[in-house]
Amino acid sequence: MMKYHFLFLSLFFLFLVMPIWAETPTAGTLMIKTVNGIEYRFRWCPPGEFLMGSADTDKEAFRYEKPQHPVRFREGFWILETEVTQEMWFSVMGTNSSTFQGKKYPIEYVSWYECVDFCNAISEKLRESGMVEKSEESENFNVSVKLPTEAQWEYACRSGTKTPYSGTLAKIAWYGENLDSGSSHEVAQKKQNAWGIYDMHGNVSEWCSDFYYDSYLDLAGEVTSDSSHTKMEKKKDKRRRTSEDNAKSSLSADLTAKERADWLQNASVPQLLMRGIEGKLTPYDSWNSVEEDKKIYENEVQSIPDLIVWENPAGPKTGIERVVRGGWWGSSARFCRSASRDYFMPTFRDRSLGFRIMLVFENATTSETSHSSDASDVSGGTSILDTQEIPEEK
Repeated sequence: MMKYHFLFLSLFFLFLVMPIWAETPTAGTLMIKTVNGIEYRFRWCPPGEFLMGSADTDKEAFRYEKPQHPVRFREGFWILETEVTQEMWFSVMGTNSSTFQGKKYPIEYVSWYECVDFCNAISEKLRESGMVEKSEESENFNVSVKLPTEAQWEYACRSGTKTPYSGTLAKIAWYGENLDSGSSHEVAQKKQNAWGIYDMHGNVSEWCSDFYYDSYLDLAGEVTSDSSHTKMEKKKDKRRRTSEDNAKSSLSADLTAKERADWLQNASVPQLLMRGIEGKLTPYDSWNSVEEDKKIYENEVQSIPDLIVWENPAGPKTGIERVVRGGWWGSSARFCRSASRDYFMPTFRDRSLGFRIMLVFENATTSETSHSSDASDVSGGTSILDTQEIPEEK
């Protein structure tokens, strides 16, 4: 009799706690939302802390990826498991400017501003559908679609790894292709990372929301956060350029015809993806050799104070260029590392440049679990919250 009594109590306990378990997504949890009949598959990136940037031991690292510093996310977030595809873009924007056409190919040749327009448009579709409820405190909806910050992007890319890549590069990335004969590829054809996210390395580079800054040292003063502005100890070092100086230096004068020809002849494949400043070719001072970068960094970092943990950083408050991450189909392996950074003017477009989106909630952990169980969506289909087991690499 005691045996059955114990079994009954055990089942009763499980009945009480199972709803709690169900409301707590784990890393890589899959959520599918349907907009205009097209599935958007999001992966959960849990609250946590990671080391952002490149370690001094990484021989491939540039100085603008340093110093490596701790970043903390108190709330998790949902990020699209693929780059935004052409069918997603067309269903919302009604256009397709991509060089390499295909429904499942990533949208490319889009500016940062156009990507923001897409985010605003799809956010409005979610609101109009009644799928998202209003906040009790304000008239604003408590969910929106945005570009990830570069900290969120790198956190999702690393997916718990500390190595230069989130897996074996040849298995997870399209990269190193010939500029004349290469192209982007259909999304989700390579292996996913540990959190179920595809194409974070290669295929097309991805816009992030942040203004670009030349080095993490430039943010040793003031860092913006999605929730607050955190004052950090500011180093008074004349050797370190300010963000304003970096912005001015990026607007270099156009090269002469001879300098342009010489530069193009000697440039490596990644260098041919040029900064997009009013259509001009602009020299990029961070394309130094590894040894040159090392010397510059060592001079800059001598008296930098220990960096505290940055909480959900969103980059500087002001700037000119926007951050680009991930490398592309023509990149060398070096430019596909998890910590690799790039930038362009927000008006720039290129066949190698796309983006992915994320869902932002007032309280990502509690708000999304309530919405993920909703049966409504824009197209009248269903929203599915499901956990997919990530296959181990063989």
